[in-house]
Amino acid sequence: MSGANRKEVVLRGLLEPTLPVALPPGLVPQTTARGVRLRRGRRAARAALWTVLATAAALFAVWAWAVHPWAVPPTDMTPPLEGW
Repeated sequence: MSGANRKEVVLRGLLEPTLPVALPPGLVPQTTARGVRLRRGRRAARAALWTVLATAAALFAVWAWAVHPWAVPPTDMTPPLEGW
């Protein structure tokens, strides 16, 4: 059997329809339940993350409103008097 022939045989074996694989009887309900649990957990984690993010943004806004970090702090000394 030559190399081209062998490749053709392997390709025909892959493309020919085969019998469906028998699945265990409880596999579909188990995987569905697992998927539901994973989705619920991800949804809860996403909600918790958004809650933390919104809380942090609100706290930052309140802090910035109260402290005014962008304002120049008042000087503690007077400027020197020159030209007297």
